[in-house]
Amino acid sequence: MSANILFISESILKSRTGISAAIDGNQIKPQIKLAQDMYLQTALGSTLYLRLQSGIEANNLSANETVLLDSYVTDCLVWFTMSLLPMSLGYQFFSKGVLQKTSEESQTPTRGDLELISSNYKSTAEFYKQRLINYLRDRKSTRLNSSHDQRSR
Repeated sequence: MSANILFISESILKSRTGISAAIDGNQIKPQIKLAQDMYLQTALGSTLYLRLQSGIEANNLSANETVLLDSYVTDCLVWFTMSLLPMSLGYQFFSKGVLQKTSEESQTPTRGDLELISSNYKSTAEFYKQRLINYLRDRKSTRLNSSHDQRSR
């Protein structure tokens, strides 16, 4: 199984946010992977995280796994990725060192502005992460109660 299986695509990220279609996906995909590893793996747990990756790779996700990805994981991952993008898109490594990208026609935001934007996106992502965790807890509780009811019969 590839460690580079992403739960969302560049096109999903662009369609759900204000990211310009002109931004190269090669600048976005590493941030999706980072957000996925940093924030989602801890929420999902390693076993479920790896199962979702293998299910995507093998194209054999269950109906419940598809609901989990489409209704909970996607929103969470979109906004955690957005929280990482202001800094990664604003700065780039060159042979001269790290440089801030600028444009002749635009005003470059300050580092503080970028941190504020990032923080705002992260706050939204935390909302969706808690929603994801609540969903997983409810599903686990429902399964436990269901198996207890069957044993007591």
